[in-house]
Amino acid sequence: MKQAYALLAIGVVLVAGCGGLTTKTMSYATLSEARAAGAIDTGWVPAGLPESVFELRSAYAPDGWQRWGIINFPTAAADGVRALLQTDEVPLT
Repeated sequence: MKQAYALLAIGVVLVAGCGGLTTKTMSYATLSEARAAGAIDTGWVPAGLPESVFELRSAYAPDGWQRWGIINFPTAAADGVRALLQTDEVPLT
């Protein structure tokens, strides 16, 4: 029974913590798909990514400054991806 209350409490905290957050999300299988959709031209996907990146996801808060992005890439493309990171951007690793 205590576990059920703990899970309920965690659920309430998660819902309350994310309440009011409105985001727009975009998803692309390849860099070519993102380019064709205009995501690079509009700045939602950074220019200069290696062509081998895949599974690109970006999100932003329309009424705020928050932006998020996740991409997958082969090991051989790691240096090209890292070269695009700014000092305030942090990779998950």
